[in-house]
Amino acid sequence: MAKMLRWRVLANQGFSVRQTDLILGGESLMKLAALMKETVAQASIAILGLTYSWDGGTNSTGIVTSRGSVVVPKLDCYYDDGRCYTAPDAPTEAAPFLAHTYGVTASSLFRCPYTTDEDIFQANQSCTYFYNTAKPEFAYRYLEFNPDDVAGVYPYLTKRLVKASPSECSQYETFRSRDERDRYGLTLWHFNDGAENKTISIPPVNTAFDSTTYVYNDTIAPQDSNDRACGPRCLYIYALRQQGPRRNNTLNTLFQCQINITNVTNIGDEEHILADRNARLAAASIALTGRSFWETDSLPPTDVGALIAQFAIGSLSVMARVNPSTRIHSPRSPTLGYHLSVHWNFFIAILATISGVHLILMYATVVLSRPVVVGDDSNLVAARVLHGLVGRLGGGGKGGLLDGREIAEAIERAGGADAGERAKETREVLYGVREEEGKMGEAGRKMLEVGDEDSGVVGRKKGLSGKRFPRGEYA
Repeated sequence: MAKMLRWRVLANQGFSVRQTDLILGGESLMKLAALMKETVAQASIAILGLTYSWDGGTNSTGIVTSRGSVVVPKLDCYYDDGRCYTAPDAPTEAAPFLAHTYGVTASSLFRCPYTTDEDIFQANQSCTYFYNTAKPEFAYRYLEFNPDDVAGVYPYLTKRLVKASPSECSQYETFRSRDERDRYGLTLWHFNDGAENKTISIPPVNTAFDSTTYVYNDTIAPQDSNDRACGPRCLYIYALRQQGPRRNNTLNTLFQCQINITNVTNIGDEEHILADRNARLAAASIALTGRSFWETDSLPPTDVGALIAQFAIGSLSVMARVNPSTRIHSPRSPTLGYHLSVHWNFFIAILATISGVHLILMYATVVLSRPVVVGDDSNLVAARVLHGLVGRLGGGGKGGLLDGREIAEAIERAGGADAGERAKETREVLYGVREEEGKMGEAGRKMLEVGDEDSGVVGRKKGLSGKRFPRGEYA
């Protein structure tokens, strides 16, 4: 830019020969421009450096995986304080209580929607479990931890899933006799399943308002039951929607649903297996303490089944989080790493500003240089423009050993086109156009020169139309 602007400066006004030499050489100006350019470039890089950073990982999004040990939950049992409560010698009431308590706990945890399994795999670790937006299905994704991650903050999010869903949910009208009880003192409810009249024993509920009681209708523990099983990992679960006395209506609604728990998918170790016994215990978990606060008012049978399945997957999700863990080998042991964090809004704004400033400077340089002819950045071009001025020294190589200041003084002493008494004057020279006389009225050739007015050089502001170099052919 400085080399372009020097021609505009020389064309604006006259300078001494020495000043002209300094402007054309422009060594200090070039060095300053280069220094400024380098400084601006470094400053630009430094400013851009403020828009990004290498951040250490703090959760599952900042991990790298490698072969090593991982910690996984034990899934062979519902544990409490390190003791297995589904073992044969465990208290019979402990496992149902744990399974139900875990389901209640999960109801207050964060859950996320999904349509396909890929949605689950892309979700972050804040999702405790997942609900399908297209059908009544719920899923839990198992996590694996580095043994050194005591706080459990940067897990590897596996593709191992377990799902719960209802099937064949039915709805029946039912009624009871006030004093009719079974041998355990439970109220007998009568209903017809379309094939025959049946009864079901349900604990009495005394409430003035509508309520729902979930029922596992067997005296044998769910994990051992055969009569109420619809498969190795499936149980029949009932829900009784009772109308309170204020309704003055003795007809109530009984729902029957098959609750299915899938096998864990994508397993790679026997520790990944969820036992059938625990799957059935989870399926019945909502019904293992009688009345639940998960009401069913106005819900159709499928939605009632969805509530039972959601409770089951919630129970399994909390079980996986609070059960004791065991260490196994895995190809994907998580370790915290580093990742590039870019503030793209700031980066784009700063980059656009830097580019804009450079474009504006380039445009301003071009606009300022337009009124004059800018020659090529070559010493030969400069020599051609200066030949009339330097020619005053005469031939024979005179002044070959002089420096720039001495040559400028010699040229000034030699004088210009009229070298008489004016030879001793300090002659001002400028960059302009000298036009030779043409033959037979034709326009003469235009030449670019650095010289004084006596040599026929016309400056931009001294005689040129429009204060710009004329268009045309230059010699």
